[in-house]
Amino acid sequence: MAKKSDKFFLTPVKRSHLVLSNGVGSLVRARSKVTALICDLHEWTQTIPTGNAQGVEKDDVRERVIKEFKIRDQILEDAAGIDFLVSPPPYPDDQISKTTRWLLPLTRFPVAQVCTNLRCNRLSAAESSDMRVHYGKKLGCTECGEKPRMKRQVTVMLVCMRGHIDEINFSELAHNVQAGGSICANPKIQVTFSQGPRRPVAKCASCNQEGGGEKYEIDCTGRRPWIVSLPTQNEVCNEKMHVVERTSVQLYYASTKSSIFIPQIGVNERLVRWLTTKVDIAMLDRSLKDSPSHRTWLERAIQAGFSNLTLDDLIKHLDLAFPVRETVRETSWDPISAKAHEFRQLTDKSEAHYRQELLEYREVTDFGESRFIGEDKIIKRVVAVEKLAETRMLDGFSRWKPKNPSPEVGFEQLWGRHSTEGEERWLPGYRVTGEGILFVFSEAQIANWAALNKESFPDVSVFREPAQRPEDYSLAGRLVHTFSHAVMKALSDRCGYPLPGIRDRVYDLHEGAVGVLVYTADGDSLGTLGGLVEHAEGHRLADLISDAINTSRWCAQDPVCNSAKSDDELRTSGACHHCVLVPETSCEIFNNEVDRAFIVGSSDRGIKGAFE
Repeated sequence: MAKKSDKFFLTPVKRSHLVLSNGVGSLVRARSKVTALICDLHEWTQTIPTGNAQGVEKDDVRERVIKEFKIRDQILEDAAGIDFLVSPPPYPDDQISKTTRWLLPLTRFPVAQVCTNLRCNRLSAAESSDMRVHYGKKLGCTECGEKPRMKRQVTVMLVCMRGHIDEINFSELAHNVQAGGSICANPKIQVTFSQGPRRPVAKCASCNQEGGGEKYEIDCTGRRPWIVSLPTQNEVCNEKMHVVERTSVQLYYASTKSSIFIPQIGVNERLVRWLTTKVDIAMLDRSLKDSPSHRTWLERAIQAGFSNLTLDDLIKHLDLAFPVRETVRETSWDPISAKAHEFRQLTDKSEAHYRQELLEYREVTDFGESRFIGEDKIIKRVVAVEKLAETRMLDGFSRWKPKNPSPEVGFEQLWGRHSTEGEERWLPGYRVTGEGILFVFSEAQIANWAALNKESFPDVSVFREPAQRPEDYSLAGRLVHTFSHAVMKALSDRCGYPLPGIRDRVYDLHEGAVGVLVYTADGDSLGTLGGLVEHAEGHRLADLISDAINTSRWCAQDPVCNSAKSDDELRTSGACHHCVLVPETSCEIFNNEVDRAFIVGSSDRGIKGAFE
């Protein structure tokens, strides 16, 4: 949502995307055809409607609204050092009003705009709160003559890897300030992109100086224009700023963490969610275990449908809904341990068909005579995950290149400030449900394959080592990761889900455990169709694997793609968007660590494929 005076330009964005590709600081195109940045979290809270509340009562109203959207996930909370997650508000389905609905704010960016008359190209600036396209007698360019021309918003900007973003100073560019020039007394700037969108040319009509047309980089200005609700200064940054277009993927890389929900024994998750949104914990004395307030909430819980609930059970679930935290929050994020916990649960053979409210899976026994699946094959087990719940958290972002910031840096990116002692800390999060297929690989078969390629990978560990970084996969991890991308592409053609709605989760664990979960967990209209898991057994499973492997044997860019070439023609050897690269939002490490030669081999590089 964005506003100018009392006029609103409402732009729908999926809630799940506000925690992924369209999070705080990202650039979106509004329905008014103007691009804008999604504002900081403090500004989110300020747009919560408070009705007729006054003073501190407004804060109470905002706290109640936030409580309705609260999500609890112990693993992610510990990872970011926060108290809870908050789901973005849904798109309103009734009459839109700023006084009754929580609408998230936008700020116009860039504010620079250029006249569309090619003989004019005059530069001007709009207000950051103005979401209108400027044309007509009052708003259009009046430098062209009697008929005003439309002004087009500039489509390029400057970004650095630490997440800063700024507009190009076309006045400095025209006067060659970087080369020692000076700006004239009355600059009238004209901007063209005749050399390409990343090589703007600026000219001053007053003094006829001209600059640009070459690769443009400057020292980072440290600007954070998405932070609009708090006084903020430009940060000190030693990075370089690069020119990017508004449609470039380099404009925003969300730093996200996710966890697959694993039920705790003896815990009613529905009761935890009910307590989280209903109970005012400040009104309960945590030092007491039996008080009138406890009894009152026990009765209300029973009336809400939680029959046979005891006081001890209520207290246990209250402690889960409102855990007592230390004043100093220590972050502890070990993705390998978290994934190991998920992997152990999903591969547990104690129940042939495990059923819980948010997790349901079963062991697959019919492999459709696939030559790749079986106890003595490269894939030793397949698990059909008929229902899963994934919690995602946005904890920062980067630009230009993917980089995960530290918890404190990410918190300041999203909030515009450090947290203060005693306040509740939260970040955007979203819980989505879906389905998936877990492929468990044979350690023995992978070891045999690695032995055949010992000369090609002499110094690479076959399985994960204790000191290895979580984002760096072992040889086995790269194999299963590439396999998952091939399966995702094959699935998108047959299961009813688009490729951007399918994701992978690689289990490259210690002690040789290797597997990959290919799943869909995209909220709203995707994630519950059942079309993916039906390919988890029988001839459909066998055909899926065969198609994934056979399709990977050839690429439109072969022989370049699967040869020894990299960096110059391709991002990496054995991977391009014609074969195993997928949308970057579908891959947990942005399409890194994939190589088609691991699956089907490469004679040019001397690699034997694991599925040859």
